[in-house]
Amino acid sequence: MLYDAASDKIRRERFAPFYFYSHIHYAVGLLPTRGELHVTAAENPRNTPDCDINVGAILERYGGGGHKAVGGANPPSYEEGKRISAEIAVYLRQQLAACQKRG
Repeated sequence: MLYDAASDKIRRERFAPFYFYSHIHYAVGLLPTRGELHVTAAENPRNTPDCDINVGAILERYGGGGHKAVGGANPPSYEEGKRISAEIAVYLRQQLAACQKRG
């Protein structure tokens, strides 16, 4: 799932996508933080895929980091954040599909 919660008019919770869409394996989002934007990516803790995908390592490519199940990065602009989050979502979908074909 890819979502944009960059509005400062709503409360944001990075794990909310898993509550509303419990069947998904990953969520990638764009969130505002203290004066910055934050790209976040997370594995669903209740529907963990049987794949060796390291979310933190993926986010390191964008100047961020994390660990196997969760990662984040701070893009320089909203437009760059949209591009990065979409790119990460596509990559996760591709990796998940390839993993499921092998399994």
